[in-house]
Amino acid sequence: MQHQATPKTYTTGEITYKWSFDAEYEAHPMYFDKDGYRIICLNPWKFTQFMIDKILAKPACLKKSIVYELGRIREKDPAFKPKRVIFSQKYPPV
Repeated sequence: MQHQATPKTYTTGEITYKWSFDAEYEAHPMYFDKDGYRIICLNPWKFTQFMIDKILAKPACLKKSIVYELGRIREKDPAFKPKRVIFSQKYPPV
């Protein structure tokens, strides 16, 4: 969720969108136009709480997510032995 929600500057049609974060903004995105840009304003803490409350109220809604799912905490596998690879090495290592 975090990577997909990372703010991006993008253009749709003739509007270029940018972001502004501040504790004074609301939980829901608001916007204003300035210098030819549409600035999306958001309070990230209030928005995070809004999303947590929404998910906790209806956890089944996450099952509708096909592409992105929440991570899982799993028991450590004692047979798992990580191998160091060089950055330029092909994957999977041979």
